[in-house]
Amino acid sequence: MLRTLHTRALCAAASIAVATTPLLAQNAPPQPSKDGAYSPVVGYLVLLLLGGIVIAISLYPSKRSHQDV
Repeated sequence: MLRTLHTRALCAAASIAVATTPLLAQNAPPQPSKDGAYSPVVGYLVLLLLGGIVIAISLYPSKRSHQDV
């Protein structure tokens, strides 16, 4: 008897939780503001600068001695 009561209470709580989920989800998220948005060109320039640094360092000749051969 007690187990049936707990099961019914759990089912009632679950149905209320499922029923209120769509109501809570109807609030629209706020629209993002475009104040102070940067141009993507700046990001591309930083990418090119960092890529150029990596390539320049990798092409820099190493100072090896005659014992490395």
